[in-house]
Amino acid sequence: MANAEDLNRLTSCSLVLLGHIFLSINNSRESMNMVTPAMQLASKIPDVHIPDLLGHTNSD
Repeated sequence: MANAEDLNRLTSCSLVLLGHIFLSINNSRESMNMVTPAMQLASKIPDVHIPDLLGHTNSD
């Protein structure tokens, strides 16, 4: 069984992905409903920020 940090990381990534899908079909309200909890979960993971979950770096 994964620890809480791993589960939070997986859940955050899943919520960001769902948010991106909703945004791509022009449903910004549902997108924010996914991204907001993803940000809250990401804040509980040490050294992880939303750009990291999206695969972005400071050089992008």
